[in-house]
Amino acid sequence: MTHDSLTGQKLKKLCIFTAVIHKEKQMETSKKVLDDEAIAIRQQLIEAAIKGEKLFYSDLAIAGDDRHMNKLSTILSKISRYEWKNGRPLLSAIVVNKEDDKDKALPGAEFFILCADLRTKDTLDELQSACFAFWKDEENRKKYQLI
Repeated sequence: MTHDSLTGQKLKKLCIFTAVIHKEKQMETSKKVLDDEAIAIRQQLIEAAIKGEKLFYSDLAIAGDDRHMNKLSTILSKISRYEWKNGRPLLSAIVVNKEDDKDKALPGAEFFILCADLRTKDTLDELQSACFAFWKDEENRKKYQLI
């Protein structure tokens, strides 16, 4: 073997090692951004999106804990910011206020503030449709469901 081929092999190994370390850091970062409670709620949102269903905030709330709704809004915002940063649809688009007709129900004001902050130009229907379509796709689920 020549010196050049050894250098090439070392460089290839270094690139592979660097890619593995980068992936591990990404996983660490996602766990720092999303705590266990947020990860569990994210999973509930993904399961609903796969089925093409919206959820009420109360579906995600802890019964009898009035303070939980504020905490839930914060968690949903963190989840959606994490998804948006990683090029995925806003999962919180499918969480709506309780109405007689879930199809006509809207998310809370915090969701629309988030959309303005992220500068999305999409309508609510477009955001919800994108969320459902993304998570129904088997390849997307394989790549992104678990963090």
